[in-house]
Amino acid sequence: MSDLPCPVCVVGEIRFYRESLGRFLAEQDGIVVLGTAAEIAELAGSLAVGEPPIVLLDVGGAGDIDTVRLIRATAPGARVIVLGLPELEREVLLYAEAGVVGFVGRDRSLSELVRAIESAARGDLECSASVAGALLRHVGRLAGERRRAPTGITLTPREYEIVGLIERGLSNKEIATELHIELTTVKNHVHNLLEKFDVSTRGQAAALVRTLPPS
Repeated sequence: MSDLPCPVCVVGEIRFYRESLGRFLAEQDGIVVLGTAAEIAELAGSLAVGEPPIVLLDVGGAGDIDTVRLIRATAPGARVIVLGLPELEREVLLYAEAGVVGFVGRDRSLSELVRAIESAARGDLECSASVAGALLRHVGRLAGERRRAPTGITLTPREYEIVGLIERGLSNKEIATELHIELTTVKNHVHNLLEKFDVSTRGQAAALVRTLPPS
């Protein structure tokens, strides 16, 4: 980590768990705990001031994918590490696409958690071999999609806007709010994008958009 203390927030549903974790981390060299809370909204002030923190999010309790998106919308530079996520490929990829930078499973030790925080502070990813395997398989699939880059497809300016927001990890509802349009309009645009690229997920469509020639 850098010479400056690494700011950390802990979000978890179980109070004694998050407070115990916060006290442990506060005793570690190079880490300063900004706060602990049951919901990210309680830490909005800490997220918005100073260096963007590392947020430890317990997804075994109240945390979910929307919380990750809310954290990144509140503090775009914040780095999120999820705790206790079942290492199922679908779950891992959903959180990775939302912008999570670290995964610490339920069977990991406190020293491994500290190592994950140090990795996130350096801009590296800390995860188990199974999570790394899921991410690599996903990268391989995306590479295959790029090799079959679409031809003859054009997007409207609005579709390009929506794809950009998808890549930032925003949900359909958040995109509607960002663009000041109806949620049904966003859903229609996303549906059209999936049809144009003949794919089944928003992430796949966003990956293929990057293969289009400049407009």
